[in-house]
Amino acid sequence: MKSIHISIAVLAIAACLTSCDGWIDDAKTPNNMLTSEQIVTPSMLATIRTKEVKDGAMIANVKTLAGVAASAAFLTSGAMTDEIEPTTKPNFLIYKQLKSDDVKPNSDVATTWNKLQNFRARAEEVLQVEAKLSNDGTENFDAVRAYARFTGHLYAGLAYQLLGKMFSRTTDKADGVRINNAIIGNEELLDKAQQHYSQALTEATGNLLADKKGVFAPATAAKQVRMLMVKLAMQRQQYAEAATLWDEAYSNGLQVDIVYNIDGGVNELYSTVGQPAINAQVDTSLVASLNGIAEKKAIKTAKNKDGHRYLTSLEKYAPLVVIDEKEMKLIKAELVVRGLMQGDAMQLVNDVLALYSADQTISTAPTLEELAHLRHVFLYLHGCRIDDLRRGIVGGTAQATWNARKVKYIPMPELEYK
Repeated sequence: MKSIHISIAVLAIAACLTSCDGWIDDAKTPNNMLTSEQIVTPSMLATIRTKEVKDGAMIANVKTLAGVAASAAFLTSGAMTDEIEPTTKPNFLIYKQLKSDDVKPNSDVATTWNKLQNFRARAEEVLQVEAKLSNDGTENFDAVRAYARFTGHLYAGLAYQLLGKMFSRTTDKADGVRINNAIIGNEELLDKAQQHYSQALTEATGNLLADKKGVFAPATAAKQVRMLMVKLAMQRQQYAEAATLWDEAYSNGLQVDIVYNIDGGVNELYSTVGQPAINAQVDTSLVASLNGIAEKKAIKTAKNKDGHRYLTSLEKYAPLVVIDEKEMKLIKAELVVRGLMQGDAMQLVNDVLALYSADQTISTAPTLEELAHLRHVFLYLHGCRIDDLRRGIVGGTAQATWNARKVKYIPMPELEYK
């Protein structure tokens, strides 16, 4: 399967952590690290030689943080819904707190806050450094700057999208998040995500990067941005916008993922609901809801040595999928059902089922509630379930349970309220 890989690696050099060591936006540089002036060089962002783009330390670090932040968001949202549940005696209490609908601002959920805010600040730092660059004779200097703008905007967009999805100063509604010492409304955060994606798309389709290769390929990069814009539009219930974007975003077999490897960190999804499964496990109700061979293959579970239910398909260094072909097809099926796109919703669903088994098909057009079930199964831990519950398309016991919850957004850490 073709995919857009956001390749990441944990950098052992201290330079990549410059201005990341203190708290988020007002970080200080320790004496044993590079100064802020020393990082304002093109090579800290990227190098481009004979059209080959290679990431510098700052951009590589932002890509690493993208995996850390997105997996934390997907897991915590999974615990708020019916994707994962705590084990009987977890060491880390975040999943138990979220599942029990009893979360305090100074609880373990602060870890997710730190990861998302650090990701946002470091993505914006790439844009700040790019804006300060002076031409020092670096090869392809203007293209290096364009790639830095593309990357900074892309990941700043994802950071704002995740922050707007996950946090609020009021747990039962979207009531704003503290960014750079100011409370910004959740919808404004999502507006910022949209703006950053639009700017990333401008860079991806511009002349400066048109013939580049390596970690950047123009055609796939443009689709990468559009796929994320489709996901954002669905999250915001902007269905007409998603329908407008869909055709240019879709390509057979394409996905946006973050690649883990032996030189990088372990996929957090594997650590949490893969075979280790110490603190959380696959939700019992999800397993009980599976119908047919394809669904059971998609969510195939087993018990580990501690008796915890884990997802067998997760591998230690498997990619973290942000959006893929399955999600795009199920999005289109929903937009067809809503009357906003032309197509065959039944066939789109059967295309997804066929990825797992030819023995399970549907024979009538799906309802929104049926599509919500399919998204629950085939988009497991893509960050979609919480959106579907907020959009009110899930129905049944799961929707009623969500509607009755007190904690629909994670509270910011206690210090952020002062």
